[in-house]
Amino acid sequence: MKKLLLFCVCLLALNISSFGAIISVNPGDDLQAKMNAATAGDVLIVAGGTYAPAGITFNKRLTLIGTGYLLPAGGPSSTIAQITGIVSFTTGSDFSIFTGFTVSGTINIGANNITFSRNNVVTLYIGIDGPSYKSTQNVVVKQCKFQGGAILVYGSFLGVIANNYQFLNNLFDATSITLYHSVESYGAFVNNNFSANLISNCDVNFHFANTATNVSFYNNIFGFPLSTSSSSFYLLNGAASIPANFHYNVLVGSGVPEANAPSATNLVNQAATNLYAGWNANPQALTTDARSILKLGSPAILYGRLSPYAPASTATDAGAYGGVEPYITSGIPTGPYAYQILVPNVAANNSNIQITIKAKSSN
Repeated sequence: MKKLLLFCVCLLALNISSFGAIISVNPGDDLQAKMNAATAGDVLIVAGGTYAPAGITFNKRLTLIGTGYLLPAGGPSSTIAQITGIVSFTTGSDFSIFTGFTVSGTINIGANNITFSRNNVVTLYIGIDGPSYKSTQNVVVKQCKFQGGAILVYGSFLGVIANNYQFLNNLFDATSITLYHSVESYGAFVNNNFSANLISNCDVNFHFANTATNVSFYNNIFGFPLSTSSSSFYLLNGAASIPANFHYNVLVGSGVPEANAPSATNLVNQAATNLYAGWNANPQALTTDARSILKLGSPAILYGRLSPYAPASTATDAGAYGGVEPYITSGIPTGPYAYQILVPNVAANNSNIQITIKAKSSN
């Protein structure tokens, strides 16, 4: 007599309490079909390859784990897991996790408690799931690399609210960031590198005059002079755009708007060439994102503070490579995790079986 084998693997580092099935996705598979067939709580391990030209939609709690990006610099695969279409988190997808992918389409987050980490992205919207604007809370975007494109957070604008959104330890290269909300919504930017490439600006624009009241900026590096647009709604451009919590940031530039930063808890007028190990000549031939590691003697070293971001708080480096969860080069997903599991479909009662697990450790 034969029985179906049930096999469960715990992926400890993903910080979710329980898992369902572990589902492998390989090149040529229909990723959306596998997501549709999955049960809430399942984990999909996605091998290197290109998927979903039509995009994918989360409508239940799922965890998708790719291989990382800018490979081969590590990770279980030398081929990136790439999604070419739009990625949407819709109603029912609360508590989903998406990590280790390159996405050339837009990211739409219209659900709560979404963790979007270690991805290489162009454009991301919070508060919209494609056709509709949605209120969101506890959306975390961390350890990602943004190249060009835009980030928009929809809050009280259009009748929705964005509560407790967090951008942590990201690299923003030539990215336009617009916060479409008033005081009803709130969020934080902690340990990010704005204008990480040091050759193009990265704007932060408040859509409403009082938006800055509820947006906090701690331990960030602004590697290019802030926008000097006539709009007073750009970060630090005027009284209406100076956040109540703007501390332990390092800024290139000395005029307005940088001069509006609270002088006691921010470093202004820093030389761009003193910030990062890979700029501008890159003498160590560092990979693309590793070029933003702090240079020996960088003013950002130990300039930041850990929560609650007070003068007496524990010191940490400002920028994406500091803080509690530093940026990880190449976006290697959090581990330990299993990226290949080979289990026989059936076995005789009381028989020995051979199970093969390939795992990769990261942090």
